[in-house]
Amino acid sequence: MIPVFLLFCKGFLLFLCLCFDVRLLRFAALAVSVLLDLARRQLPPSRFPFPI
Repeated sequence: MIPVFLLFCKGFLLFLCLCFDVRLLRFAALAVSVLLDLARRQLPPSRFPFPI
């Protein structure tokens, strides 16, 4: 009974980590897009090497 409980806890922690990673990835993508937009506004188009 104890190994099943440990396995359940491990799966639940993994599920929480996956959900947190999805939110973190969305937040990171939003932050990167905002930073790229700010850099594109401040730099001239010829000096900005990344196509958007």
